[in-house]
This record gives sequence, structure tokens and C-alpha cells, in this order.
Amino acid sequence: MLILKIYYDYYCQGANSLLLLNELLEILQVNIEFSAEESQVFRILLKPVEHMIGYNDEEQNYLNELFKIDCTAEDELSIRHSLVNLISMIILGDPGSSNVSNSL
Repeated sequence: MLILKIYYDYYCQGANSLLLLNELLEILQVNIEFSAEESQVFRILLKPVEHMIGYNDEEQNYLNELFKIDCTAEDELSIRHSLVNLISMIILGDPGSSNVSNSL
């Protein structure tokens, strides 16, 4: 659910609450064992400029363009919303079950 909170506050509302979320993530990482992949997802959503591969590349990268704050195209926003929801479902899923993450 933290992923959805980060996404909604930062990408959809443009709120400056990311500093608080960064602190919360640091506290959670001490108390909860995140996998390397889970930690990477959080870092990318919290600091895309620093952690998303190719974010500031000269060449246009469609996936990175989706996660820019100034993305306003309705169809692209729908794709971005769907991707974030899918990522959340994968992370929340039981790793031992036969869910989407097993087929990725």
C-alpha cells in the first residue's frame, strides 16, 4: 500500500510529502526485510531522477516518459496507473503462489 501512497501523493497530486515518505521508508527498511527488487521499486518511485535507468537520457524512452511528473496525456496516464497497480499487486502477492510474479 505504501507504493500506492507514494504514487498518489507524488505523481497524481504533486505533493511535497516525499520527504516524509523517504523517512518512513528508511524506518520500514530497518524493521521489515524488503527484497532487493522491492527496495528498488520504492527507490525508483521516490527518486526517479536518481534511480530510474535512462530517466534523463537524450533519447526518448517511452516507459521513462510515462513516469515524468509532467506527463499529462490521458492514455499515457491510464497506462501508468495500471503499471503501478500491477507492481503493487506483484509485491503484495505471496511469492510461493502461482501469481503474476511467477510468470514474469
